[in-house]
Amino acid sequence: MLDIEQISQACGCITSISLNGVKSVGTGYLIGPQRIATCAHVIERAVPETISVVFGDEMLSATILCVDRDNDCAVLELERAPGAAPLTLGGGCSWKAAWDGFGFPGVGKGTGVTCSGIVSHPKARDDLGRDVLELTSPEAATGMATPLHGFSGSPVLVNGVVVGHVKRFLSDPDNPLRPAFGKVYAVHARSVLDLLAAQAPAHADMAEPPTTGSPDNNEQVSKVLDLLKRWAGKDMPFEQARLSAAEALIQLSAPERALEVLNACGLSLRDEQLRALAMAKTGDPAQLEAATSRLESLWASHTDGETGGLLGGRYKQQWRASANIAKLEQAHETYLAAFQASGKFYPGINAASTALWLNKTEACREIARQVLQSLNAVPLQARDVWFHATEAEAQLLLGDLALAKTCYQRAVGLCKYAAETIATMRSQAETNLQKLGHDPQVFNLLFTPPP
Repeated sequence: MLDIEQISQACGCITSISLNGVKSVGTGYLIGPQRIATCAHVIERAVPETISVVFGDEMLSATILCVDRDNDCAVLELERAPGAAPLTLGGGCSWKAAWDGFGFPGVGKGTGVTCSGIVSHPKARDDLGRDVLELTSPEAATGMATPLHGFSGSPVLVNGVVVGHVKRFLSDPDNPLRPAFGKVYAVHARSVLDLLAAQAPAHADMAEPPTTGSPDNNEQVSKVLDLLKRWAGKDMPFEQARLSAAEALIQLSAPERALEVLNACGLSLRDEQLRALAMAKTGDPAQLEAATSRLESLWASHTDGETGGLLGGRYKQQWRASANIAKLEQAHETYLAAFQASGKFYPGINAASTALWLNKTEACREIARQVLQSLNAVPLQARDVWFHATEAEAQLLLGDLALAKTCYQRAVGLCKYAAETIATMRSQAETNLQKLGHDPQVFNLLFTPPP
């Protein structure tokens, strides 16, 4: 049986920075001399070279070895062994088994904190339908419980064996930053074991990323391409690296470069989604038409929020170019279907705006209210630029310009160099403002990128 000192020494505080400059904090635990496990969402947006893990007074750099987004687990390789004994990964556990954990919540400012409780359901499903351990924690259930963010990735031990790691908590509907009923969800340890078993050898024979004949003038685009080249020599799964780089290049208004990167990728759903988006962003009408056809084919077999949202966006793009009201109606219907099918706020907020543009004012306001409600369930660590942009747009549609301005400021602050992202926010805001009878340039200064 392990004591708290042995558990705490095996846990480290993970920090990383995304391409947009957003800092992420979580917990990792040793599963080998130089390997730690954590949640995928803790590091999924990280620039690899910014990932570090603190064990006691020692800060170590880390690289991503393998990731399973579906089950929210990842394994990192440390630059050297911190010297602590790894924890043992186990299997299942019984109902009402006592568990112990250790993590680094934000309120601790880098200081580790213990947590404990019982396993209230060893074979549960969370509110997203994933297989999880359902835990109950008296610390989390305390009347004015402190927000738990930073505990993501904390090991859950029963009788000294890791049975899972903390994924997230069940949000209180009145205060989504706090857990409801003291309920915490954990990833099963078997997901980490399966991930390790599936890990392939390093990508020594992987082809180099695409190169170009002339250097990039855009510093941020050059930075992304340089990072991709360096990712090629690291242990990060390379297909994931290519997709991350392509998405960043699209946001930086470099769709042609994104297509170069994507040409070396496969034919997964995400590959096809990003390829179609990059094609549509080139400014070539023929490419837009081809992108729309691709997305229509995908939407026929994948009725998910992302595919439907992208297809709705292409119809909206065609409407802006032609003023063909039928295209706007297609956009609205597709956005609405994607929102109803997935509950995702991205197609939802676009369904609300396109309803306004079609003079469906009451429908617009009702959808906007539903979108705001859906935002309440988004964990703090997942509140990215599009979360804040969506909140801003919903507040604008509901008539609160002051709050909309504050939310837009937060969004732009997270993507100040992402020209395409800012341009999308600006275009949508101007159309909404004009339709609502306001000066369409009222937020212009917010959307002015830095020199």
